[in-house]
Amino acid sequence: MTQIAIFVLTTGGLVQIQRITRERAPLSMMVLGRGSERLAVSERYDDFVYPGGGPVERFLGPFPEGGFRLEVSGPIDSGDSWQLAAFVAHAVLAAEDCTLCREVEEAGQIVCLTGLVDFDGQVGGVGHIPEKLQAAEAQLTEWAAGDTPLLIVVPDGPDHERLLAIDPPAAMSFRATNISEVCKKIGVKLAPAAVAMVAPKPAKPRQRRRWPLALTALMVLILAAGAYALLSEMPADQAAEGKPPPPKVVKATPPQPKPLPETTVPAKTLAAEQQLLKKPVVLKPTVPEPSVPKNIPVTSPKDLVLPAKLPAVAVLERHAPAGQGCDQIYFGKAQAVMRPVPVAEPGRFKASGGDDLCGVMLRIELGVREQYALVKLELLEGRLVGALRPPGDLSGRRLVAGRRDWKLDLPHRGMGSVRYRLTLTTSETPIRSEGGADKGSRHSINLLHEVLR
Repeated sequence: MTQIAIFVLTTGGLVQIQRITRERAPLSMMVLGRGSERLAVSERYDDFVYPGGGPVERFLGPFPEGGFRLEVSGPIDSGDSWQLAAFVAHAVLAAEDCTLCREVEEAGQIVCLTGLVDFDGQVGGVGHIPEKLQAAEAQLTEWAAGDTPLLIVVPDGPDHERLLAIDPPAAMSFRATNISEVCKKIGVKLAPAAVAMVAPKPAKPRQRRRWPLALTALMVLILAAGAYALLSEMPADQAAEGKPPPPKVVKATPPQPKPLPETTVPAKTLAAEQQLLKKPVVLKPTVPEPSVPKNIPVTSPKDLVLPAKLPAVAVLERHAPAGQGCDQIYFGKAQAVMRPVPVAEPGRFKASGGDDLCGVMLRIELGVREQYALVKLELLEGRLVGALRPPGDLSGRRLVAGRRDWKLDLPHRGMGSVRYRLTLTTSETPIRSEGGADKGSRHSINLLHEVLR
């Protein structure tokens, strides 16, 4: 069995794909080594292997229920250039005649790849080839001088032309057009993964139960023995007539009560009791007055703020302080004046405006109970700076709780109105997409807001 070491070409150096396992997890994850730290591209990897989202399930599936755990030797902070290496690693895992190698010294082949892979298995370009080769130059030079075969795979087109510019040996470079050609070049058979299915057990013929008949016979014997014992203790005449013996009556004599001591009531007390009988007196219950501690302020009903139903969304206007402009707000030199936006009607906030309005802040209250939350902002008119950068943990993939604030700036030179729709979706199970068929109930909040300029 051939052991293959798979590496990702990144601008930060070579990153090895060390192991892939199938776990009982709702989401697939890319982690650092044998630890539990998920990388920044872990959610993108889940989309890459999820059924209907990427090519792994389409070409190598189906897989049993759960998610993949892909372990890498170093961090991958952004981008999708890892896709080609990840797909080849999954293909190696599914093949019968090869396996992933963690120790490079034991590898029978070393493959370094970079490129995108779409749903149809076509390989796309990624760029930054000179930077990636320069970051891996020392390691590639050492491997090229060794006995282990080395192969560098880049997408066809400009990326391959930049690879040829450094004049590598012809046997070490390969231009990738689709995943079938790449797997054939490496010697990996592209075949669906074999999933062991549990065969159903044949149904056993139902045997007739005999214990109810035996239990009935036992009850009859017990009743017959009891009747025989009862008749044997009766006199002959009563047994013959079949009458039960008369019950014995025993009269109990109650004890004599002790005489009470004689008491003499004074004349004054007797007269007072007679006076009370003539004119009854009704006593009013004494109700203690409520005491208020001195240190606790008394809140009137008008000042009482009831907790809102969670989860909830609020919009706050961000105004520039008096004598300052929005530039100081944008660059953090001044603190914005926050003003809450009232609700005009269900599902719509009152329009905002003003010469000193610099932006808005979307405040999302999730409460103390952890849940999965997905927030999306749809611009219907105009533009907002920061609309493409929602809070990272509100992607529907992680359990979150508490408050999240999303700051949005108005364009400095734009004068047109802005209108947007905010959607917050919460669920007890991970949310992969807005219209996906994930298990569990979902709750959504849709709100409209407009900024007049």
